[in-house]
Amino acid sequence: MNHYLFHVYHEENNSWKSTLQIQRKEIPGMSRILAEIVQDNPGERFIDNARHLQKRLEEQEIVIDSLTHKIDEQQHKLEDEVQEVQVRFSSLDTLFEQEELRDIVLKFEKNFLDFKQNFHHYLLTLI
Repeated sequence: MNHYLFHVYHEENNSWKSTLQIQRKEIPGMSRILAEIVQDNPGERFIDNARHLQKRLEEQEIVIDSLTHKIDEQQHKLEDEVQEVQVRFSSLDTLFEQEELRDIVLKFEKNFLDFKQNFHHYLLTLI
């Protein structure tokens, strides 16, 4: 594989993993806020909304785990290709997988940011 491409893809994957780690760190704080809301507002409306949002947070964690695993797998494929000195060209499968992974990560990032915005909007409705 072209060493330039490997470097670019490797850094891209590292950046995605860093972003996913930051997003993962936000989830416990959001869960604590939901718990405080339910504690301060024991009504059924608040409990139902908190349950729904908590379920969404758990789904976000599952997707983060899955994406992190896919990124790790892709990193290994990229490293394996670079180490195969006899091969003078990039495997198209690995390149296409990188493009597919990019699409998946970008969709998740948008979904996570949309969820986070909705979460904060919900908090504003409590004021």
